[in-house]
Amino acid sequence: MHLSAFCVLFTSTLSAVVFPCFSGIAHADARVPVSALNEPFGASAALFGGGTAIVGDLSATDANPAGLALSKEIAITGEAKWAKANVLAVEAGVTDSLMAEIAAGLKARTATEASGAKDRRFSLGLAERLGESAFVVGLAGDYIQVERSDAERASGGKRFRETPRLRGGVIYNISETVLVGARTDGWLDRYDTTTSHALGAAFGFAGHFVANLDLVFANTKPDRALFGLTLLAKDYLDLRVSSGYGIESKRNGGAAGVTLKSQQFRLYYTFTKPVFSQKPFFHQVGAGIVVAM
Repeated sequence: MHLSAFCVLFTSTLSAVVFPCFSGIAHADARVPVSALNEPFGASAALFGGGTAIVGDLSATDANPAGLALSKEIAITGEAKWAKANVLAVEAGVTDSLMAEIAAGLKARTATEASGAKDRRFSLGLAERLGESAFVVGLAGDYIQVERSDAERASGGKRFRETPRLRGGVIYNISETVLVGARTDGWLDRYDTTTSHALGAAFGFAGHFVANLDLVFANTKPDRALFGLTLLAKDYLDLRVSSGYGIESKRNGGAAGVTLKSQQFRLYYTFTKPVFSQKPFFHQVGAGIVVAM
């Protein structure tokens, strides 16, 4: 089954079967998910949430599901995010773009609120290159569980409020060194009715550098402008730096990451500062077992 046909089946099933189950959820009385539940991980985190046209690891499930088909590998990865001594989120997952025509990424993430509540997200992403063309399409869905307070559960509520979330994306290789991509996100979400959209481009130059530019929209308004630079320093070392400007907030932030890699293993660390002039800052560390072509 081609991904285009699967997309129709997936979205129709999600809308017809899953979404009505959550139709009784009242948005007004719901605690929004912990922010770390949906923040960027992996290579996208080191690009400050960017990389719409270039991210190809498990974080492509969020950044642009079409990116899952950019590489040829099987990878099992895990990652944690923390600030000071507090672990904010833990994620683990697997990607397979080597064994089948349709690339897939499956992951689970747990995020902890200051109160101790734990929210969970399970994500599945699929991507396919259309024939021998330079055009890649992708689709991803989330199943989000937001933990209710003790008071809510004492009054008879279930442990979790639940919602689906749907995103899709495309990537096109203009040439060997130039890619463009687009992503749309936030569909069917019962907690956050704001849809987000992103346009991105990536340019390879000088043999070792890749620059990426991204423009992110909230609904129809430009929200953030992002810039990232990746240095493919050695076969075993990637370095990334990035910055973002909030068009509405007028605030600047940034991130930096280092990846040590081989044909069988990947280890990476990312430092993120959402607003340069303010605390806090965050650390993320991850590792993966990789089989690559």
